[in-house]
Amino acid sequence: ENTGDMHGALRVDVARGVPVAQGVPVQAGGSSVAQGSPVAAGIAAGRTGSGAAQQSLRSDCLCLLLLSLPQARTLQGFLGIVVAFTILYSPPSTRQSSSRLGVLRAFMSLIQVLCALAILRSCFSLAHISKHPPEICSNTCLTASDGECDDAGGDSVYDTCSLGTDCVDCGSRVYYREAFVFFIVVTGLLSLSLMVCAARVSLRTRALQLLQLMQASETLV
Repeated sequence: ENTGDMHGALRVDVARGVPVAQGVPVQAGGSSVAQGSPVAAGIAAGRTGSGAAQQSLRSDCLCLLLLSLPQARTLQGFLGIVVAFTILYSPPSTRQSSSRLGVLRAFMSLIQVLCALAILRSCFSLAHISKHPPEICSNTCLTASDGECDDAGGDSVYDTCSLGTDCVDCGSRVYYREAFVFFIVVTGLLSLSLMVCAARVSLRTRALQLLQLMQASETLV
């Protein structure tokens, strides 16, 4: 009787020239839901949110790939490349099982842990170099041990020798490579950027899981 009443109401609306979008049924999980109802509004919002979440996830994965390529020789860089290619080649959707989304989130958590360890290692390396700078001391210069400092250091008399090659006359010299320190700093910054990007991808994946649960609950309704 309810079905007959609904069709009768539709015919009356059509005869009067009234828009009937309010009564057009929408398929949701095998059952008909009228458009304009709270359930239909929730389904439409879920579909819109799913598309936006997938687009944001693809953008973050491109960022993850770009940040992982310079660190491809590290474990976190390798995992970042694998995860980024996996998501870009086969984007996860809310229709997929939660197990795959959970695996992706687990990989993202592992990448974040590895990046945090790399950042700590860079900080410890910089602290060690600042407190214990490397020194060089040899007597390989031709004019070494002649009573005058010849290694072109700060207190040298002559500059006929390379730095640290007249150790008897000049003493040990601090061998400080700016390029090495720059490499440590850049490595730490790349690890930090990769960790932040991995966290964003993990949040996007979590959002897809929540949308999946929402759509499943709406289907049951």
